Amino acid sequence: MRELKNDSLQTPNIDLDTGKPTQRDEYPLADATYRTLLDQLAADGFEGMDAPLRDDLLHFYGGFGFPTNKYGWLDHCVVERWRQTFREVNQVRADALLESLRESVDKDQAAQGSKP
Repeated sequence: MRELKNDSLQTPNIDLDTGKPTQRDEYPLADATYRTLLDQLAADGFEGMDAPLRDDLLHFYGGFGFPTNKYGWLDHCVVERWRQTFREVNQVRADALLESLRESVDKDQAAQGSKP
């Protein structure tokens, strides 16, 4: 309760339905929820995405690659859905890279400004 009162409560990143760590392909409902969140953020140009949310999405979609071929063929809809998700995840990755570059430039400028 103290942690909650002090705004320092940290909860584990687990799937509350399964009790397992949240990761892609672990639970279909979580996959669909992340996909919906990614779609909504993309539709808004990622305007409402802060750094912790971005980092969580990148962690969830870490190692994201082409869907596995479980049945000997891939449905056209599955491939198109994968392409859309791939584009959106890469937009999030690009945002993270740009932020990192901005921080690096800011540090360099601050260091140069403090030199006599």
